[in-house]
Amino acid sequence: MAEISKFFNSAPGDPRTYQASDFADYFGSVLSTGLLHTDNIPALEVKCDGTDLRTYVTPGKAIIQGYLYENTSNLYLEHALPEPTLDRIDRIVLRLDKRNQSRYIRLFVKQGTPDENPVPPDLQRDDFIYELSLAQIRVRANTSTLNPADLIDERLDENLCGLVHSLISIPTSQFQAQWDLYFNAKKDEIDAETLAYEQELANKLIQYENDFNAWFADIQDTGFASSTDFNAHKADTTKHITAEERIAWNSAEQNAKNFVLQAKPNLLKNSAFQFGLAGWQALAGAPFGAGSSITRGTFAMYVNSVPAGSWAVLESNQRIGFAGSLQVTLSADFYTLGITSGKVFLEINSNGTPVVVGQLVADLNKDWHRKSATFTLPSNATEIWLRFVIGDTQSTTPAGTKAVTRIKLEYGTQATPYSEEANFLYVRDGKLNVRNAITNKGGTVADADGDGIPTFDELVSGIDNIPSGMTISDGYPSMLFITNYSRFISKDGTKILEFDVTWPTKTLTKRVYNTNYTLLSTTSITIPCDSTNSGVYYCNGMIGVATVVGGQYKFKIYDENFNFIRDVPITYDMYNSGGYVDKLAFNSQGYVASMNPNTSPYTYLVDASGNLLKSHLFSNNVFYDNLFFISDEHILYLSWANAGSTHSTSLLYKNGSSWTMNEGTGPIFDMMRSLIKHIIRNQAKIIVE
Repeated sequence: MAEISKFFNSAPGDPRTYQASDFADYFGSVLSTGLLHTDNIPALEVKCDGTDLRTYVTPGKAIIQGYLYENTSNLYLEHALPEPTLDRIDRIVLRLDKRNQSRYIRLFVKQGTPDENPVPPDLQRDDFIYELSLAQIRVRANTSTLNPADLIDERLDENLCGLVHSLISIPTSQFQAQWDLYFNAKKDEIDAETLAYEQELANKLIQYENDFNAWFADIQDTGFASSTDFNAHKADTTKHITAEERIAWNSAEQNAKNFVLQAKPNLLKNSAFQFGLAGWQALAGAPFGAGSSITRGTFAMYVNSVPAGSWAVLESNQRIGFAGSLQVTLSADFYTLGITSGKVFLEINSNGTPVVVGQLVADLNKDWHRKSATFTLPSNATEIWLRFVIGDTQSTTPAGTKAVTRIKLEYGTQATPYSEEANFLYVRDGKLNVRNAITNKGGTVADADGDGIPTFDELVSGIDNIPSGMTISDGYPSMLFITNYSRFISKDGTKILEFDVTWPTKTLTKRVYNTNYTLLSTTSITIPCDSTNSGVYYCNGMIGVATVVGGQYKFKIYDENFNFIRDVPITYDMYNSGGYVDKLAFNSQGYVASMNPNTSPYTYLVDASGNLLKSHLFSNNVFYDNLFFISDEHILYLSWANAGSTHSTSLLYKNGSSWTMNEGTGPIFDMMRSLIKHIIRNQAKIIVE
């Protein structure tokens, strides 16, 4: 055992010599390791200019294990070059090194390891070296500068750095033991005194109650309303207020009126998402949605998580024009309950500099709440627009509802109550679009007040007077078979497509011509089947060919580039009964109609799975040499005056849940046939040769 005491002057014959470690041990026993501070504001702050790969540390002092450190001016530290593809995290540390070759406290950059998910390097703390972390910074891959936004201050983290404080403590346990001893000795005495006081108080309360009842009995009929007057007053429904209350009431009413009169119009359309996400677009396919609730109404929302360094963006299509440097105020209701990290905000963008004018940031983990802020628009911009953004540079925004609604963008510096002036323009534009759609369909829309905008009743009447009846539908061009050729107008209406099938090679050939009938290209494929015929049909960019595979009829469907789409099998057997398919047509639902041009001609209609919907034997020995869909529910059959045949026009149409054939011949049907041919030539752009 040894007794140690410090520090004393030397005397003759009794030298007193001390090491620096003795002083450090002394100070380390009364003061903790950390940064010295003034008014709880620590020094030695790490900063960066954002122009190079350097950070710097401001002046300040620290104590590490009793050793003192001081930096008297901004000290710059150089960081190593980043990796081409991976980030890393460096730490700026204050290092005590007690080894004989060192004996110092200095600032160093402690370099991290590059990784897809980098972490800061560990601190070294052993018998000789002890490090404090002042800050960490993310060194982005393939860059030549450090971003101040990537800097994280760690000075106040007690596990990494912390502030200096006294290590001297008060022995409170001894005080508590002495107090308990005293209190137990006095407890019985205090309990007795408390019981006596409570009894005395109870007696006095009884006396006070008796005195009050006696007093009230003497004066209850003096200066008070009778029960009759009191009941009459209760039955009086007239509002009664004092003069002071009336003055306050009138003042509050005037203040409310003034506030409403100062309100400015909302510049943003569909600002509460009453029309879903109309007028807004999700960038890069982000899965934004529209929702509603009883308490908040309609809103835009995003429920997926967003990793750090990524953003989900819903952008308004509306560009709001302005001139000059103006101030605007942005307000909105946000919902972030359960979202404890990341960032949810509205952003104003411009076509000037800066592009991002400002951000209105929602509070995290909070039920519906309203935020507002004022921004100055750049003088070199002429238009602005809004974005609803989910995401943060530093942290992941977790999954859960993140919503916004009741957005208001207004000129000026004061946030006023939410309003929907721009939505009135949105409804007006919608009315005009509906009116144009009605007139394009041959209908008419009244405008009784002459303001150019129809009422909803006028739009309803306009819809009711749109001409009805069967028409030649868009996307259903017909065809005319000429020997083994089928010709059509292309889907975009700019080319002529010619198809033919060669037997027995089973080759399907497509020739493309311009409108002057100049050949542009020729393409061929071999159809995988046992046999085929000349039946080729083209509709809405798809090609259909009648084939026989393994004794069963199948309609093979290709796109315009001869990419195979699907087979439509025919469940009934015409092949074994001696018939063959010569004409073919199909609609947008995959239904296929075909003809068997024997002396007793049949037509068949099947759905996309090959189930038979209708079969019909034509009467009068009529040879139909063409059929085509003129809508999804109407099939037209024509004969083109072939030798030995009777002119005829027939129509197969859907009647409720079944299909009905209307077959005809004679002068009336000849007239119908001529009229339909005229409609086809002029309305559906069919080439007839």
